[in-house]
Amino acid sequence: MSDKLLQYLLKQFEGSPEAKFYESDLARISSGGLSALRKQKHLIFDQYDFEQEHYFDRQGNERFVRKVNGKWLATSTEDSGISPLYLTEKDLNRYSFSIGPLLKDIKTKNGLTKSINNISPRVWFIGECNSGARQFGVFLGLFSEIAQVEDLLGIRSRVGQYEYVLVLCPTFEISDQGLLNRLESQKIYCRSFKDAFNRDGYKIDFGIVKDLEKPAAGFVIPDLNATERRKYQKVYPRRDVVEFVDRQNSGRKGIVLINGQELELEYNLYGILLALAKALKSEMDTGWVQYDSIANEKLVRSRDHFHRSLSELSRLTKALAEKTNPAKFIENQKRKSKYRLSTMPSRIKTPHTRWLASRYKAIKDEIIKERSKRVGAANI
Repeated sequence: MSDKLLQYLLKQFEGSPEAKFYESDLARISSGGLSALRKQKHLIFDQYDFEQEHYFDRQGNERFVRKVNGKWLATSTEDSGISPLYLTEKDLNRYSFSIGPLLKDIKTKNGLTKSINNISPRVWFIGECNSGARQFGVFLGLFSEIAQVEDLLGIRSRVGQYEYVLVLCPTFEISDQGLLNRLESQKIYCRSFKDAFNRDGYKIDFGIVKDLEKPAAGFVIPDLNATERRKYQKVYPRRDVVEFVDRQNSGRKGIVLINGQELELEYNLYGILLALAKALKSEMDTGWVQYDSIANEKLVRSRDHFHRSLSELSRLTKALAEKTNPAKFIENQKRKSKYRLSTMPSRIKTPHTRWLASRYKAIKDEIIKERSKRVGAANI
């Protein structure tokens, strides 16, 4: 029962860590949650001083509180036409929210070492974790706007030199792709609670932290040039270099290089990736394309084939996982059924746009042949 109230408090705490909460308002959300959070020491009683402080009602009106005939009366300090309020003790009982018990719970559940420490008004150090070959510094971030997040760009100068910095945010998610790029280039990753924790309470899924790109040995991902910084940096989150190779292997599969790493894809999957690349190179609608457009290019004729193609996109995502982080490499606008490659158009390397079109036609011809063989075999 405490979950609903805790979520509310965390949301408010992100916006204003100094916020105070009245007992009657909290009980209205969840009386059971109120009792549980008091026991867990999340809610700390904060004595209201009616002689020194004004009271604010739910509409935000400032009121002066005094006791009249044994009852608490709150009158407006601004407009005598606003009716007075009679208040109960619960209306005046006030609490501050303590994040401490939650931080201790996260630290214990994940076996983090070192001491919890408040390093800035909005950032807490929770602990250190060695996950396999990777070392993490785990933090809590309380943000409600992008300007507050920019403070994280200097966090490495104030904390230990961890390979990865994971900042957990109760609800806030960064929408500014340029800022995401700058943070993740320093291996600083911000993730909301719903993305970071698995089903086992506050157990962190460290698998969500993956490098933006995983280049092949000896392959250097180029720095952004002036055009990319001016034109693309705020639009496309990644810097992957993708090259479609004009050859096929003995298994008649298409070959693509992702940051220098060779990946073999069967023609259907290669065709989807190529269609996404074509859309990105066109730069229309910043590379976003309706999936049914991709499906039509792959000669999908019916809804059954369409759904089958969606499963092929899932297979493509799994294949890409061997070379890069597919969750970010192929972006998805779920409500619009739109997809795109998230790297910059300038980093899609093809010998020539005509080559790309002709190569795609060859792939379509191969798909037709393969389907014809399957249909013919089924009719024998």
